Amino acid sequence: MSESISLKLKAKRKELKLSQDEMARIIGVDQKTISHWENGINEPQLNKLRIFCDNFQIPVSYFTGESVSEIKNTVKIDFYHDVYASCGLGGLVASEDKETLEIPETLMPMKMKNDKKYSIIKTRGNSMNPEIKDGDLVLIEHYNGEQIIDNAIYLFMYENEVFVKRLSKNINEIIITSDNKDYPQIILKSDEINRLNIIGKVFGFARKYF
Repeated sequence: MSESISLKLKAKRKELKLSQDEMARIIGVDQKTISHWENGINEPQLNKLRIFCDNFQIPVSYFTGESVSEIKNTVKIDFYHDVYASCGLGGLVASEDKETLEIPETLMPMKMKNDKKYSIIKTRGNSMNPEIKDGDLVLIEHYNGEQIIDNAIYLFMYENEVFVKRLSKNINEIIITSDNKDYPQIILKSDEINRLNIIGKVFGFARKYF
């Protein structure tokens, strides 16, 4: 991480009179991670930095030094504003109307792959708290038959409902897990797996940014 970002992060934390532990709880990391960020050992993920900025109404440009209008490199992504994925008991696709968003590359969580399709949809429900909250927008890297990455978060359809959950795969079963422990784990046996249609892997998410 550049020295300017690490210094700004530390200065802003002190200005807000937050301890490293308090800042860590807000962002959803541990205190050691905050210490590493402030000392320039590691670079914060943009989605984590956004959580901090969102909580205290700080523009991301405060840390990056760029405003959206100054950024020339952008990516275009389809935003399905009427499609909701459930972080709960199941969500129906309302429509497939979309608009194209032009987003600065510096706001993307990772570098996008040229051979992949990406889109953005909304979420509803609390089953993926605290990682993904009700109303978050999730960026989906569309699935093309790749092997499931155990415990990664996926967007999928099951019995005509749309979900965002963690998936893991055993030899003859797929395990569906919510981050909110109030929701039970679901195990799909071999004769049920063909009803699961993976749309894509969650590539990133945002709160109030689009």
